[in-house]
Amino acid sequence: MVAFGAGYRDAADAELALFGHALDARKVEDKAITVEAAWHDGDVAGAARMVIAADANRIVAVKGECYAGASAKPADVAACTKALATIDPGIAPADRTAIPAPSNVPAAPRLTTPGPSQTHVAMPPISVHQKAPADLRPVYVGAGLIVIAAVWWWNRRRAAHVG
Repeated sequence: MVAFGAGYRDAADAELALFGHALDARKVEDKAITVEAAWHDGDVAGAARMVIAADANRIVAVKGECYAGASAKPADVAACTKALATIDPGIAPADRTAIPAPSNVPAAPRLTTPGPSQTHVAMPPISVHQKAPADLRPVYVGAGLIVIAAVWWWNRRRAAHVG
């Protein structure tokens, strides 16, 4: 949520710049901006949807994303994309204020080098075994008992020679 004073136009444009994916569709309905994207990166497919709406006091952007691996079932993917269609910004259409056309907010920087999927090197997982430090409390108790026994023996011996 962005405060009213920041300006609807710039706030909405900033949210769209941070969407993170190339836009497949952008539409305005019921005074709300809706953007959608779908992508495929290696074995991972994804879809995203963002709805931006404003009222007299605030602007709200709600975003949902679905990710599916190569082993995903089509029914699971369909259920997720169906759930994306239900995203609601929580502002009733009657209370919404129209968001003006975007101003000149610079686009978010994009990665120009090959992404991880193009240069990915599969490595097996490694496990690091850490040796637990030894518990020295029994050693301290034993040493304390030996010291007490030595002091008691020395004191008894000294008392036997004096008396």
